[in-house]
Amino acid sequence: MASRLNPAEHCSAGPSNSQETGGNIFLMRHATAEHNGHNHYPHRDPRLAPDGLVDAQQAVLTPSSPDFPDLILISPLTRALQTAQIVFGSTTSLMGPPEVQIWPDLRESNNTISSLGQSAAVLREKFPMYDFSECHEEWDYAKETHQRAVARAERVRSRIKKLCLRHRRIWVITHSIFLSYLVNVNGHHFWTCEARKYRFATEEETSQKRYGLNHDLRCRQDFGPTVLIRKE
Repeated sequence: MASRLNPAEHCSAGPSNSQETGGNIFLMRHATAEHNGHNHYPHRDPRLAPDGLVDAQQAVLTPSSPDFPDLILISPLTRALQTAQIVFGSTTSLMGPPEVQIWPDLRESNNTISSLGQSAAVLREKFPMYDFSECHEEWDYAKETHQRAVARAERVRSRIKKLCLRHRRIWVITHSIFLSYLVNVNGHHFWTCEARKYRFATEEETSQKRYGLNHDLRCRQDFGPTVLIRKE
């Protein structure tokens, strides 16, 4: 199995040097799920596979970590919810801290059965510690298109940027293809359970980095007007 980066190892400590563009945003792909590596997986909303559970345990962050979140944003698909539950532990609850929000806009960006989620009622039963009030009562989101995914990615970036006014360490747990819409990965896809640190671009950086190649679709894409750039 290919090696995967531990968020605690991958993210450097220390204060942000990008106050003009907000705090640190940590983008994380969920741990390995049952459908990963299977081209024709037949079930909706797969859970984490055994090796994914191990990977998530190895990526656990504790409140003493300098990168521990003050806000966690999670896709409502089971594999993302399980990943967050393991990585951040019992601290992620309705009572907080840290604050947790479930965003349907963080769902995966394809139309395969594995990207279809559960009803809000089922999610509340499986994950009673989370608030699913933003989710549709039934999983009836519109069929994905490139244009819809681009627009959804901008909604997410814009919303996160506003949250940076009051949060310094925001973790986002989402999915591989949607990540390629959210940021320009430059051909380096996220491993399962990998986290990368980002910040919002300055006005000058935005003009330089807004447009790039979506490596999944091999087409030019607008990654703005709200642009995230990686912090090395």
